Amino acid sequence: MAKQGQQRTSLFSHFMAKFVTNTCLYTLFLLSTTNTANANDGQLRFRADVPARCGIEVIDAEGELAFGQEYNLREIRLRLIHNVPHGSIMLRLKSADFGELESGLTSNHFRFQVDVPQRYEGDIDYWRSGVQIDKAQLNSDQIIEIRARVDIDESMAPAGDHLMRLDWESLCVR
Repeated sequence: MAKQGQQRTSLFSHFMAKFVTNTCLYTLFLLSTTNTANANDGQLRFRADVPARCGIEVIDAEGELAFGQEYNLREIRLRLIHNVPHGSIMLRLKSADFGELESGLTSNHFRFQVDVPQRYEGDIDYWRSGVQIDKAQLNSDQIIEIRARVDIDESMAPAGDHLMRLDWESLCVR
């Protein structure tokens, strides 16, 4: 009976040793899994470096030229490209060709109205100097409208088809 008790104790000790060993290994496994999970759990990030853009996109390049005191005909439409969060845009007339109309008229006869939606109005010299527009003034789509007129009565204009060619530019000011 003493031998049987020793065998039971030996079996029990062996079982307990295996149990403790397995428990320790299982604990180490859980700890290593947890540490691995913690090392892999974290913030994931997507990154982009968007370059600053500044310019003009032509939406509708064909407007109608008015004569007289009113800007009552079809406008051209431009989108001002400016993706810098703060700052302003200098909009100016870079060059202009008035065709046959230019020969008998001075620069103050050619007038432009720009709706940002705030309205600006001036002659060629005014627009060649440019207007600084704060980005906050623009609509969310950043579209502006430009209307043109010649400050003479239409009856005084030479007969024929008149074409005005304009080159506008925008400069981003930070």
